[in-house]
Amino acid sequence: MARAARLRKAGEFRAVFHAGKSLANRLGVLYVKRTGADVTRPGFVVGRRAGKAVQRNRIKRVFREAYRLTADRVRPGFDLVFVARHASKDAGLMEIMRAVVDLLERGGALR
Repeated sequence: MARAARLRKAGEFRAVFHAGKSLANRLGVLYVKRTGADVTRPGFVVGRRAGKAVQRNRIKRVFREAYRLTADRVRPGFDLVFVARHASKDAGLMEIMRAVVDLLERGGALR
């Protein structure tokens, strides 16, 4: 995923948290904000409660990979913020992928 195609700045995340719609399941929360742009930009957040830095980074990598595998089905024009919950620490890629697809479907971001 290219840097320009992701949310990177704190202000971008804040805008999605403030103006976006939130959806949740056992493994994560998705904030969805419609932008009307030509590209959908995802962002990934893991709280400190999920573990130390190594564990948090692993969770983010798995969420990024799950999103990457489903990105071809995502409609353009959204800003998405995935917030990993504590339970995702023990989940594998396929379980997180199902959670990501579930959240994207409910958020209206899938084709």
